[in-house]
Amino acid sequence: MTTPVSGPGFTPNFTASHAVVLDRPIDKVFAMIGTSEGHERVCRLSSLCTAFELLEKDAVALLADAVLSESHVRQVDSSEGGLPRQHFKMTEMVSTFMIKTNVHIEGTLTWDEKRKVALYESIVPANGITVWKLRQFEDLEGNKTRVVETIQGHCPALLRRIVEGQTRRAHTAHMELYHTLF
Repeated sequence: MTTPVSGPGFTPNFTASHAVVLDRPIDKVFAMIGTSEGHERVCRLSSLCTAFELLEKDAVALLADAVLSESHVRQVDSSEGGLPRQHFKMTEMVSTFMIKTNVHIEGTLTWDEKRKVALYESIVPANGITVWKLRQFEDLEGNKTRVVETIQGHCPALLRRIVEGQTRRAHTAHMELYHTLF
């Protein structure tokens, strides 16, 4: 039996963060961007995404006093109660040294509606690139919502510079399209 681990569950060697403010109330934004309701649409916003499939949906229990924003739950056994978790597969077409390559990703999206936090965790089985992306939603005056995303990732050392640069550019471009979901 696997239990939740504190933090991303690995030592990151690349990071990225970005924030956007959306002119929509937090409940609508959270439902679309932070839960399985809009997960496929959110992923397909990325120009890199060429295929996407929702898999099983289950739940995962955190350890006592643990919070999702400080946890790693992708590989934790499912439980009867707890936070909802959506499994998925996705394919992204990335260009490295002018060569386009399909990258197959396996991941989960877990969310805590009460705390307005979502956790996207993924791995590329072919090369071990791992991503822990925390989405935090903040209610602002005037029915607006701030979405802050922080990525911590790990990849083979030879790929680090490429992956970090592509992650930062793609992440910012992706989040800047969130307003089109509404």
